[in-house]
Formats: sequence, C-alpha cells, structure tokens
Amino acid sequence: MQFIDTHAHLDDEAYSEDLDHVISRAQEQGVTQIINISQDIKSSKRNIELSKIYKNLFPTAGVHPHLAKEYQVSDADELLKMAQNGLIVAIGEIGLDYHYNFSTPDNQIDVLKVMLDIASETQLPVIIHSRESDRDMLNILEQYNGKVNGVIHCFSGNYEMLSHVLDYGYYISVAGPVTFKKSDDLRAILKKVPMDRLLTETDSPYLTPVPYRGKRNEPFHVKTVSEFLADWLNTDKEIFAQRLWDNAHRLFNIPLT
Repeated sequence: MQFIDTHAHLDDEAYSEDLDHVISRAQEQGVTQIINISQDIKSSKRNIELSKIYKNLFPTAGVHPHLAKEYQVSDADELLKMAQNGLIVAIGEIGLDYHYNFSTPDNQIDVLKVMLDIASETQLPVIIHSRESDRDMLNILEQYNGKVNGVIHCFSGNYEMLSHVLDYGYYISVAGPVTFKKSDDLRAILKKVPMDRLLTETDSPYLTPVPYRGKRNEPFHVKTVSEFLADWLNTDKEIFAQRLWDNAHRLFNIPLT
C-alpha cells in the first residue's frame, strides 16, 4: 500500500534537526508523497526549496488566516508568479479562523478572497482552513463556486457545512482528531462523505493521532489515520488506501510514483 500525506508543515522548526529521518520514516511506512503546506511568503519560498532537495515533497503557497494581518499587496504578485511558474501544487493554507482571531475577521476575509482570486486565475486547487467560521466561509465559497475547487483541511464542521462544501465540489480531509475518544460526532458526520471525496492528512507537527497522541506528529502517522478510518467505515484497508491515493492525485495533479 502507498499513502500520501496531503497536509504537513515540514518547514516547521519542530523538524529543524531531523527532517531527513522524518522523511525516511514516512517512506519506510509507505508514505511516499507529502503535500508540504505553506503559511506565508517566507514558508512558501522555503517549501519550494525543500521540494528541490526532497523529490517526494510537493509545496503549496499561501497566507494562513492567522498571518493575514502581515499580508502585503506585493505578496499576491509573488504567489502568482510561484503558481504560474509551476512551482506549487495548490494555494494554501488559506481560510478563516475565528477561534483565535490572531488577525481580525475582516482582514482574514480580505486576504482569503485574494488567495481565491489567484487560485481561480491559475486553476490550482485550494487548501481551506475553516474554524468556527462556517457562515462566512460558506458565503465566500459560494461566491467562488464553479471557479475554484479544493479541500477542506482537517474538517471539523457540521452536517450543514459538509453538505454545502460537497455541493461546491470540495474534498474533505481527515486528520488525527478522528481517532480521539471524544470525536463521535465528527466520525458520524464523516460517514456522509462519498469515498471519492475523502483525503487523509496529519497536519504535522500538530494533531497527532491515537495512540501517539502527546508526541510530535509526523507524516508516517497518516497511515494510522487511514487505517483507523477504514476500520470505522468497515472497508478493506488496501482498497481504501488506494481510493485515498487516487483522490489525492486527482485533486492535486501530481506525478504518480
């Protein structure tokens, strides 16, 4: 079985001393490809450089909602060049986060729309972060319906949110929280997701799944998430892994290995 971690932050300082080993461990567990997620211009550039060193890393570029307050108009030009030059596979991580509000909601919305405009122009998929912002997020995604597609990363919404984003063509990505003891509601909602719209991720170094919870997360743990989901959905693990693999390659249009 081959696995792809569709969301990891390998430029994070948590891996500053052992990134080689982290990637090797992933490959040993069958995680042969990793979508390496960016949060601002600096990390976008860093992840592009990492992809030149590690051929199984595929970088994205974008501005995270937490960092929307630091966005500058010139950032859009840089992101557009990265996208047009074929250096990235998606625009992300972008979105809204009203839990922490490190940037104001208005600031987040403005930056999100710029990011979606870039995705629309370049026809790249988007990686959406949505936390406690369902109403505003749905309103914005509706405006871009038919122009932009992508994935709702680490889905945590309700049935209404799920129904709308599926109607808009989005994929649903599942991370470590699906394995947590108190995630019954999330697991029940995920049973409503069509098999051809599911993805798995780690969000490394965050959201480590059971039984590794409390430790630094790594891309090889996407195998744990995938196998947990296969058991929960009562489906064959190998067939399920192949579906996840096919879904990810369909969305991100990256080379098969």
